[in-house]
Amino acid sequence: MTRIRIIVAGGTGNVGSNIVRALLADKDYEVTILRRVGSQSKRLDELRALGAKVTSAVDYNRHAELVQAMQNTDILISAIDFFAIPEYQPKLFRAAKEAGVRRVVPSDYSQGTAAMQKTMYKDPDVVMRSISDVGLEYTRYFCGWFYDFLLTKEVGIDLEHHKALVYGSGEMDVSVIQQYDLGCYIAASLKDPRSTNAVFHFQGDAVTYRQLVALVEKYSGTPMAITWKSLDPAYTFRYHGHIPEEEQACELGHATEQGLLALDKPDNDLFPSVQCLPLETYLANTLVK
Repeated sequence: MTRIRIIVAGGTGNVGSNIVRALLADKDYEVTILRRVGSQSKRLDELRALGAKVTSAVDYNRHAELVQAMQNTDILISAIDFFAIPEYQPKLFRAAKEAGVRRVVPSDYSQGTAAMQKTMYKDPDVVMRSISDVGLEYTRYFCGWFYDFLLTKEVGIDLEHHKALVYGSGEMDVSVIQQYDLGCYIAASLKDPRSTNAVFHFQGDAVTYRQLVALVEKYSGTPMAITWKSLDPAYTFRYHGHIPEEEQACELGHATEQGLLALDKPDNDLFPSVQCLPLETYLANTLVK
């Protein structure tokens, strides 16, 4: 069987590198990292050692360089940073079209509910429109928060000072997943015919704020001082901009209590070969010293 040739933009980032690792572990793929000018990291060398190919350094603003780098590629996976998507993702897609790439995977990797997408983008249709403009196949992946994000001040968890910020009841589910497990779902699905022009939603686990705080206390061995915050009925989301940590925690707290961060019907059962790491196991491995 001919291997599927994939090129990954943002392949050394936290999400991208996990996608690359999962693809490399599946022998049905040949994986290349689209190296950007000025990017060099230990992670790039590690992925190369695992079998990833690496392009010459490319300037994302130079169309001809992108086209050349994407030659002989079947699928472009974008894993670029959220705030880089508006400027660079359409350029990547246009170059992919000219290079003969047949499919693109946009850098989604977030909750895919319509309401949540409206909080992330001023125009929630902008990503789909950038795909339609080039007329390529697509596969889109939406998922819950990544496990490592749960232990940050942006979510309201301050490990250093043993504090937690919880909005509302703290009893609404949040869908979560380990980054590598998302990569495994991508690897399992991209070679499946059902992935053509498809949208998938995956989660590794679900947790409420109350449960998360209890698990952090259990495995860190330290009680958390919880600050309970009431919801503001007039609160307006503005997640599509850069905002301070505490305000981001407020934003996400309101989104959680409105049920925007839970996947109703994840597609995990379509790919039973992928076994996700439970959140509790991750926290035990991370917090126990």
